[in-house]
Amino acid sequence: MAQQREGRLVNEYLKEFYPLNSQWKRVRLGAAADPNEARMHGVTLRWADAIVDTGDEIIIIEAKIKASPGVLAQLELYDDLFGQTPEFSQHWEKPRRLVVLAAAEDADVRRLATDKGMDFVLFRPEWIKEYLFQRFAITRAD
Repeated sequence: MAQQREGRLVNEYLKEFYPLNSQWKRVRLGAAADPNEARMHGVTLRWADAIVDTGDEIIIIEAKIKASPGVLAQLELYDDLFGQTPEFSQHWEKPRRLVVLAAAEDADVRRLATDKGMDFVLFRPEWIKEYLFQRFAITRAD
């Protein structure tokens, strides 16, 4: 269920902030393009929530309802794997920006993301506020 909420969060974020840019959602990253090939070679397939091409840069986005420190390692791995993904070879030379997209604030994760040169974006559409209140006791006004 969390994955559905995170997917909706990504979709609405992309629609609001990058409606005219090329975008890919739930993107497989890494050298093995075929799941059978990956399984044969013991490769774990990794999936970024979204990638946006602004023309000037590539933005790799990982969404979490409530971010934890592990999302930072995920983004670092996705950044590395992006440079090995044949489908994106024409974009390998563009600068990349890593974005933690979250519906709930976490000051420590935000600070660590900033220290690592990543963006921490708090995005809270109306529909998520009731869930945050019920699940994490985060006030609806936040």
